[in-house]
Amino acid sequence: MLRARRLLGRLAGAAALALAAAASAASEDVCGSAVRVPEAEARTLRPFAERAGLKHVQAAIGTMSHVHATGRLPECYLAKRRAEERGWRPGADLWRSAPGHSIGGDNFGNREGRLPARNRYAEADLDYAGGRRGAARLVFVRDSKGRWLQWVTTDHYRSFQEVPAPQ
Repeated sequence: MLRARRLLGRLAGAAALALAAAASAASEDVCGSAVRVPEAEARTLRPFAERAGLKHVQAAIGTMSHVHATGRLPECYLAKRRAEERGWRPGADLWRSAPGHSIGGDNFGNREGRLPARNRYAEADLDYAGGRRGAARLVFVRDSKGRWLQWVTTDHYRSFQEVPAPQ
């Protein structure tokens, strides 16, 4: 009996290590993580993303940096309609039909009125690593001076934190 308990304990330890390795590998697959971020911008965005409580910080700062620079989301984002064309359905695991992609690019209506009144916001998932979509989103809009303004919500639109502009 004691020998069986020891064997089970070793198997559990090995399983935990395997899960940790899989989680680490999955972090590299999160949409936005492959975006190269200038060091000065990373020094501003990394502490912001950590304070916001984002789980996949590198992917989040990659996405925010790409929006600041181009006004567009990285190529790994799919609008809901494009995701549905690949076989995804709301509530399902997007990675089953589009591995490595996240939902993003659709309009955000600001129905809650928690952001400044603007014509047209866009939104994108943050912290998505397969499975069900979480609560973290990036919301962004171009202002009248041509700058991209961005906010992060980690509680599904109940509150927002403004993303600092690049230096």
